[in-house]
Amino acid sequence: MKREQLENMVSVTDLANKASAIVQKAQSGSPQIVLKHNKPAAVLMDIELYLAIAELSDVWHKDLDDGEWTDIIDYAQTVLAVKRAEADTSGKRYTFDELLDSVGLTRDDLK
Repeated sequence: MKREQLENMVSVTDLANKASAIVQKAQSGSPQIVLKHNKPAAVLMDIELYLAIAELSDVWHKDLDDGEWTDIIDYAQTVLAVKRAEADTSGKRYTFDELLDSVGLTRDDLK
């Protein structure tokens, strides 16, 4: 089990007593693993992440992604980040070349 998963485990009792704070953590992108009798029983996650996973489960195939993502969760989080960025109208948009330039790289450096 990954360290991140261990840090995001919460007992049913804690969930009952601290529901608002735990839901806030889940909404902020840290899925919470709910333990019942010290065994994982459920996952509390951001609704957008869940919907992205549900949408992508029908189309994602690990052999077709050239190893870009570790699993469907990683893939779904990437898609969700792109969707959020597309919906965000509050900030400046940068081209890929501008981002590369900001770290001193060019497209040729990536080859």
